[in-house]
Amino acid sequence: MNTFKLIIVAILHLSIALSSCAATIASGTCGKNNPESVRWELSDDRVLTISGKGAMEEFEASKVPWQNHRPLIKQVIIEDGVTSIGSYAFEDCKAMVKVSIPESVVSLGDYAFVRCFKLIEIELPHSLHTIGDAAIGACIALKTISIPNSVVSIGRGAFSSCQNLSDITIGTSVKTIGRGAFAHNEKLERVIIPDNVVSIGTCLFYNCPKLQHVTFGNSVTAIGDSTFMNLPDRSSELRSVTIGKSVVSIGKSAFEDCSELTDVIFPEVLQSIGKRAFNGCTHLASVRIPSSVTSIGRYALPNTHIIVAEDNPSYCSIQDVLYTKAVDTLFFCARQRDGTVEIPNTVRHIADYAFYGCKKIKDVSIPNSVITIGQQVFWECENLHVIRIPDSVVSAGWSFLSRCSNLTEISIGKSLASMHNEAINIGPSSFSGCPRLKQITVCEENPNFKAIDGILYTEAVDTLICSRKDIKIVTIPETVNHIVYDAFQYCQELSSVSIPQCVESIGSFAFNGCTKLKSVYFPKSYVVIGQWMFKDCDNLKEIYLQLSNPAEVSGILYTGIKKGQCTFYVPKGSGRQYKEYMFNWRKDSKHDYKEIPWGEFGKIVEYDYK
Repeated sequence: MNTFKLIIVAILHLSIALSSCAATIASGTCGKNNPESVRWELSDDRVLTISGKGAMEEFEASKVPWQNHRPLIKQVIIEDGVTSIGSYAFEDCKAMVKVSIPESVVSLGDYAFVRCFKLIEIELPHSLHTIGDAAIGACIALKTISIPNSVVSIGRGAFSSCQNLSDITIGTSVKTIGRGAFAHNEKLERVIIPDNVVSIGTCLFYNCPKLQHVTFGNSVTAIGDSTFMNLPDRSSELRSVTIGKSVVSIGKSAFEDCSELTDVIFPEVLQSIGKRAFNGCTHLASVRIPSSVTSIGRYALPNTHIIVAEDNPSYCSIQDVLYTKAVDTLFFCARQRDGTVEIPNTVRHIADYAFYGCKKIKDVSIPNSVITIGQQVFWECENLHVIRIPDSVVSAGWSFLSRCSNLTEISIGKSLASMHNEAINIGPSSFSGCPRLKQITVCEENPNFKAIDGILYTEAVDTLICSRKDIKIVTIPETVNHIVYDAFQYCQELSSVSIPQCVESIGSFAFNGCTKLKSVYFPKSYVVIGQWMFKDCDNLKEIYLQLSNPAEVSGILYTGIKKGQCTFYVPKGSGRQYKEYMFNWRKDSKHDYKEIPWGEFGKIVEYDYK
């Protein structure tokens, strides 16, 4: 009986031993220079083992030897002796939860562990020197990462899109960190860039909305473009940043919309601040520009008090307005400014975007010394009521008065020269979004422009630029060849308009928002018609077309007119041709284009134009 029991026990032990020996599912070679130097083996317990001496092959995307087995891999064991992990080696191993990397590995290839969604921990060896591009990107279960002191370089997007990563420790030997290395980490809260780091890429913390505190070491020389920028629908929680003493440049949009940032101190070696660098940093009480700064991009500074070091050779500030040291160019006005801005009579140039978004300013006094006014200078100055362009001004840039919603009056001096797109520097939409503009005057000595009954024309009256907005009836002169973009925008009392025979083109949005416009008469000549010309003209019911060929006036169908809105009056004998004319139409941006006949779009009526 005892012998029988012993036999049973022996059989059980043997079966257990046999069951613990995992069977090999697949195997092969994966060495870089000598394929046989490194081998791989996948067992039925879902463990992939890499063994041998030397470097793994640098693979191409989706071309690893175990490509077809990736869904099975739950654990990866890399044995001592392997010196590198190849590019794309474990890409999309979405079931992998654990990896063991030996102290012999010195490099981690591009995309090596990208999209290993269940990988909750990875311990990097102290032998590691380089981490490749996106090497551990989109490992969404990863919560912490410690970069050992042996690492010298971190590639682009190396740890990006790790959605649960909240803590990163960077080793003391890292010299370079690539573009977007920590971008899209939505739970990351605090990072210290140590003193050994010399170079960091752009977009380093792009879309890290929970990031609150960052310290840049004293060896970093540049903070790149969009370093802390977030997606448009995300607000930043960044509250404090320490900028190292070696930083000489801050890139464009570096801190844009970091609305919780309360304080920033620029190092005394800083030379340039890129455009929009601190735009939208609404909680910054003030910024001090050190004497070393020689370049500031457009709307780089926040809505805040501006202080410039007295010994700065390039800039000075006067009542929160930034000027060149010689006070001959006005660069920027803080958006917190209100009331009246008196521009010094030494200023010759007002730079692009100078008063952009200054919604509290009620008046800007432009002296007779100013020669040029840049583009979008007064964009969205909602409380600005009157602008007087003095005789000294030769050019005013594109959209320089756009969206001044309470502007009622503009006067133009004798020297303003020519149109923006034909060497004249009043752009085609200079007065776009000014629904209360009621008075336009031009100096009689101006050889380039004239105003007739509150409508601005070129001197030859061949181009109609802008109409006052309270106009009810308009007679367009027979000399007019062009009606520009936005010309009659928001003329809400205008009920009817007749386009004369000489008109060759009408710009986009020309009658946008003319809510009382009921009828429009087109000439018996070909007219180039801009898109959305009749946008928001909801009462437009009658359009008179004198050309017999619908193809020559089909542009009218893309001007914002809604299906079924209008009756089209066409020459006798052409009604059927119009009704059957096919064109591509879509209801709105959510629908695809479909071909329909004109007769389905609107009512066609034959009319005797004799």
